[in-house]
Amino acid sequence: MQKKRTTYPNADRSKRSSPGRDPGRVDHYAQVARDLPESTAEVVSRMIIRVVPLIYGVLLGLVIDDLALGALAGLALAAALDLAMRERSLLMGALRRLGSWVCPPLAVLARTVARLATRLGLGGLRGLCDVRCGIGGT
Repeated sequence: MQKKRTTYPNADRSKRSSPGRDPGRVDHYAQVARDLPESTAEVVSRMIIRVVPLIYGVLLGLVIDDLALGALAGLALAAALDLAMRERSLLMGALRRLGSWVCPPLAVLARTVARLATRLGLGGLRGLCDVRCGIGGT
């Protein structure tokens, strides 16, 4: 008694059947890219872009026997790729928050240095008088 094969008329056998197997057998596997919602797929891809350079940096550090240098290289590459994401960059948001705390004291310091330089006759630092923070700042 021979088993009857189940065939699916709408199945594309050229894409779904595994090589070396019976062409009548159709492999049913999850199409991960199709099953994930678009927002989840985007989050996963962004995390891959941030994590993979760090892993490669650690591997580079192991190869050159300087783990700190390799991790620093991986961190630099991960930061560059994160900044390339523009409005979805985590690092850019952190730098904006840090800049809102650091910029005002630095602007006051720059103006003070420019005034002292002007009194000492060093006119090349006059551009520091125009350092401002916030909207319209330079």
